[in-house]
Amino acid sequence: GMTAPPPMLYCPKGHILTPMVLMELQDRGGGYRGGYRCDACREGSCVELYHCDHCCYDLCRPCGTRATRRSQCPNGHILLRFTADDIAAFDKRKPTRTCDVCGDSDAVRFMMVCPGCDYHICPKCYRTTILE
Repeated sequence: GMTAPPPMLYCPKGHILTPMVLMELQDRGGGYRGGYRCDACREGSCVELYHCDHCCYDLCRPCGTRATRRSQCPNGHILLRFTADDIAAFDKRKPTRTCDVCGDSDAVRFMMVCPGCDYHICPKCYRTTILE
């Protein structure tokens, strides 16, 4: 049957993680000849992983699956990466946003947002969330 597309998952800096197998990554060259080390559990035994090209950030499939469940708003919607400009455009009345986890409202470069639920999480809290 048809498999559902993998849910969106982002690295701590907010780039989309690409699901792939280790061989694909090794075929590109770079520093992956000897395998990889998961940035969450520090293991690298799983051949399926989530990879960020910009950051060389990697999550093994089990950690990626757990992180996917956590990188959602409390109502279970996938969070979207909003830059400061996206946030300003999305709500002109309230261009600064407060993190719903830590309450910080610094002008950060991006936030993970659920537009429908008006839920926001700052990069620092998001990073903690996916690496728990």
